Amino acid sequence: MKKLKFKFVLFIVVIILLAVAYYGFSKYQKNTVEINNFVFKTEIVKSQADLERGLSGKKNISADQAMLFVLPDKYIQTFWMKDMNFDIDLLWIDGNKVVAYEQNMLAPEENTPINKLVKYRSPQAVDRVLEIKAGSIENLGIKIGDIVNIKY
Repeated sequence: MKKLKFKFVLFIVVIILLAVAYYGFSKYQKNTVEINNFVFKTEIVKSQADLERGLSGKKNISADQAMLFVLPDKYIQTFWMKDMNFDIDLLWIDGNKVVAYEQNMLAPEENTPINKLVKYRSPQAVDRVLEIKAGSIENLGIKIGDIVNIKY
């Protein structure tokens, strides 16, 4: 009887560990984005909650990190810097091309009311947005028309 109980408890623990591992690994898909021969280690977000949260709350990102938003529909997008702790650059992407960008978007002061946050709009319909460390656009010479290679 003790062996059976032990096996049952072990089975439940394994199921819980598998569920936790699946949830942890599927929340953000780890991938890469390459622009101008520079490779970013990229978190790809698709769920509505993750799209709204973005990099909010994170302390910082390194020069080789990025967050790619894969948007459900191609239309003019609006982004803000709610709860951001650091400055970023943002690339508006249509398909696999940079169509516009925002440089050195400043993190808002703590407790900035939502109605006082700057809103950034894409100049045309886009289906992807890439957030990278502030200064990366200039440092890497990224320009409109550059090809974005996304590796899933």
